[in-house]
Amino acid sequence: VFVHIDMDCFFASVATRGRTQTFAGLPVAVAWGTGSSSEISSANYCARAYGIRAGMWAGEAFQLCPDLVVMPYEFDSIMETAELFYRSVLDTTPYVQGISCDEVFADVSHLVQDDVRSWQALARKIRADIWSRSGCVASIGVAKNWLLARLATKFAKPRPGCRKCGKAALDRAGDESGLRFCDEHAGIFLLEESSECLAVLPARELPGVGPESEKQLQKSGVQTVGDLRNVPLAKLRELFGEKQAQSLFRLCRGIDDRPWDPRPPRKSVGAQIAWGVRFEDSEALRRFVAELTTEALRRLARHGRRGSSLTVKVWKARPDAPHCGGVGSGGCDVLSRSAQFATNPGLAPAAVEAACAEAWRLCESTGATPAQVRGFGIHIGGLEKAQPSIPSLIESQKPQSLEKVILHLDVDCFFLAVHEKYDPSLKEAGPLVLWQYNDVICISPEAKAAGVKKHMRPSEAQPLV
Repeated sequence: VFVHIDMDCFFASVATRGRTQTFAGLPVAVAWGTGSSSEISSANYCARAYGIRAGMWAGEAFQLCPDLVVMPYEFDSIMETAELFYRSVLDTTPYVQGISCDEVFADVSHLVQDDVRSWQALARKIRADIWSRSGCVASIGVAKNWLLARLATKFAKPRPGCRKCGKAALDRAGDESGLRFCDEHAGIFLLEESSECLAVLPARELPGVGPESEKQLQKSGVQTVGDLRNVPLAKLRELFGEKQAQSLFRLCRGIDDRPWDPRPPRKSVGAQIAWGVRFEDSEALRRFVAELTTEALRRLARHGRRGSSLTVKVWKARPDAPHCGGVGSGGCDVLSRSAQFATNPGLAPAAVEAACAEAWRLCESTGATPAQVRGFGIHIGGLEKAQPSIPSLIESQKPQSLEKVILHLDVDCFFLAVHEKYDPSLKEAGPLVLWQYNDVICISPEAKAAGVKKHMRPSEAQPLV
């Protein structure tokens, strides 16, 4: 059983955290400034009811809602709240895969029985704990696989313009001790493979359906996941090839058998920037591409890997996008191009130049003019352990010593030390014992002196201390 947890309008929630009564019922957004060319990065549900959304220019947002309150980024508070959010989830289960600062997957199979009531009870507990610690609200999707859990979260989210969701937000502002929610959009949703809710979702919500794939599906009359189920596998093969056809055929039926790995192996190394990117001519863009490609190669060297493919992503401003501004990216299509290309952190200077040239070729192949580019990214894939044969141009030269010196570091009573960091009163508490699943896993020096040993049962250790 998996849960997908996503914080609601995270940046906007952090901006009003601790001041909810002041901002209760007001449309709030977060942006770099109030100028017309500032880009909205987050908007609360009151603002979304006016049509305001992330990626919109502030000038357009003020036309939709003249009373919009624009708050600045509060990065320290964002980091603090994100840590509280993660700590809440990790205190429930160690099987967590982080997606971003405000989104995680977690495997809770070991904490529930095989009935939906226990799933709901656990999700409510996680959601309430996140609220009590962070002062921000999360939405949780629950299902038997990754895909359904992520899609379930979309049904759990509040709805812009919903009166009950608005009233619940006002109630939370008036009484921060309780987590109020709309009974129709309760913040928790369970999704099963047979659910009709899955069939009505747009096909673009499925992994692997990007803008180009969506256009292909629309040409075949496919708009929703339900429509996609009616497309024969042979037709999908014709449109997308064997691998993607098999994936779409299974995903549209709610089947997702990707293995769970909270720390998956790194598949690529890259670098990208999509903020404040503006170019007047091709030469400036080419220098930028070379700089990011060189940075990606530096990171590849730090990881001790070599790659066999290059992928570039170009943020291209849409023709219908309003005033472009000078900071954010605005409305963009993200175009990708890939090629097989060997990269190695031990490459000679000429080969590094060749990698930069290949990245530039792929960038040009997107057809985006320098004036249209709002961001660029490069990713090196097909990673395997590197065996550089010559000194690397981009890796710092390390001093050579005649003999190797190896240090072995061991933190005393590590788990207890972590607990003491967040609860200093434990330092004066005398003998301490930490156990998990009826097994003593960490003991303080005082407890050790009293005869407590690792892997004792707590019942055996307790009489000694």
